[in-house]
Amino acid sequence: MNWDKLGKKTLLVAEDDDFNRKLISMMLSKNHKINIIEAVNGEEALTLLASKAIDALLLDIYMPNIDGFETLTIIRKDDKYKNLPIIMISSDEVEKKKSFALGANAFLAKPFKLNDLEEQVYNILVSGS
Repeated sequence: MNWDKLGKKTLLVAEDDDFNRKLISMMLSKNHKINIIEAVNGEEALTLLASKAIDALLLDIYMPNIDGFETLTIIRKDDKYKNLPIIMISSDEVEKKKSFALGANAFLAKPFKLNDLEEQVYNILVSGS
């Protein structure tokens, strides 16, 4: 993976579990090309998305207030975010099919390894969607 060719990228991580969110952020922050912004639920993710330049989104499915599926649906209905790369994350692999049907670009099953996380993020940033 050639992160240098991508330049600096901003990744929004929406995950309600503090430990998982911090773990993802810590794992990815080792790469100096990725700027991490964190959200604790879908509602906060939508607010941050509207106010910051985000290159990709890691979106947990099961969150309070607005879950990942509802957040994904709201995002995909807005033309300005139609090309935003979104990786859905969940410990429930059964949700993979629904994630893609709603417009996710990738799915990452928990628990995951650093290599898998980096590869998914890199691939989605390279493809742009």
